[in-house]
Amino acid sequence: MGMWVRRNCIAKGKEHKEYEFGTKVSITSGINSGVIMSGYCLEKNDYDGHTLPRTLEQIKRLFGTVPKRLVADRGQGIRSMFC
Repeated sequence: MGMWVRRNCIAKGKEHKEYEFGTKVSITSGINSGVIMSGYCLEKNDYDGHTLPRTLEQIKRLFGTVPKRLVADRGQGIRSMFC
């Protein structure tokens, strides 16, 4: 008996690799500890910048608070959220 994994077509928008197939996930770890604080599988090819609110909600639910500082790649678009 094998395990069935849902795969989606993920448009990368890069010249050398336009598409990938797989499942997009969001993983959050502590900046100093490296301990994973949040993780979930995305149902679709959601824009990275739309995943941050859901991530912060999950961290608050699990730990009772949210981080005071965030470090993210440009795809998160956090500048527009906090500036």
